[in-house]
Amino acid sequence: MKIMKVNDRLSVATQPQLEEFAEIARLGFKSVINNRPDGEEVAQPDSPSEESEARKLGLAYRQIPIRSGVPFGPDDVDAMQKAMDEMEGPVLAHCRSGTRSLNLWAAGEVIAGRMRADELIPLGQKVGVDLTGAYNWIAHFHPDKV
Repeated sequence: MKIMKVNDRLSVATQPQLEEFAEIARLGFKSVINNRPDGEEVAQPDSPSEESEARKLGLAYRQIPIRSGVPFGPDDVDAMQKAMDEMEGPVLAHCRSGTRSLNLWAAGEVIAGRMRADELIPLGQKVGVDLTGAYNWIAHFHPDKV
């Protein structure tokens, strides 16, 4: 698992294995958001197993599944924003590479007015995640924000 810090409240990560949830807790994370649907890869832990492991370690857990290669929708962005508002931080959001998680969060931040669209690409470069998807999503769904 590779963890990429976005800010003091959010980090994104590659897919953690169940035995790595103890490390997530040890690093001080309080909540985990899983942005992968079950069954994307054979070796990927399913959401019920992740949730069980997280809760055993005192971590809050939520799944907001986003299929790889399929654009997320407004409801997905809303669900991610709601999770971030409700869950204790710091939060670790993960998918296969961290890209879906960060794009989903970043799109919501622009809609909420906490970021500008022109900040997306530089943030992605700083974190090491391509945020072109979030920028294009904003341009399509909220052209007034670009």
